[in-house]
Amino acid sequence: MKHIILLVFATAISSLVHAELPTREVSTVRGYLVDQGLHTRKWKNLYDDLYGASSSYKEFGSGYPLRNNIAYYIRGTKAEANQLKLVLNVNVKKESSKAHAALAETSKVLYQRLTGKELSKEFYSTIVEGAEQSFSKDGYTVELVRKEWPTGKGYELQLIIE
Repeated sequence: MKHIILLVFATAISSLVHAELPTREVSTVRGYLVDQGLHTRKWKNLYDDLYGASSSYKEFGSGYPLRNNIAYYIRGTKAEANQLKLVLNVNVKKESSKAHAALAETSKVLYQRLTGKELSKEFYSTIVEGAEQSFSKDGYTVELVRKEWPTGKGYELQLIIE
């Protein structure tokens, strides 16, 4: 009986330890999306105690002169990232469905790597639709923001995790 109680206790402690695995440590967060083609540049001081890094734009689709693209931005302190952002620029509206799907897939990967949890199907669908929404869960706030450009020629979707 003592062995069973000890095993249950050890399993519970192990679960608590594994729950702490997701990190905001800069070098780890910078590497979250390398396999998605979004490699960030060096972590640098932007001003005061604000640091950041960003990727180059990853282009896709067939637009001319500008194709749809996505980039990864990180902001935080010298030692810790406290905001992760994916920015999708929709320059070719007729290819917006594919662009939204690309943002949804990349968001799913980023959320899972940061939190160790799956992005909900409902929020994934919101990204695919390009609608604004936010939620808070597991100590994070996740927001999808849509900004229409004044030119009317496109828009930006931002997935922000804080």
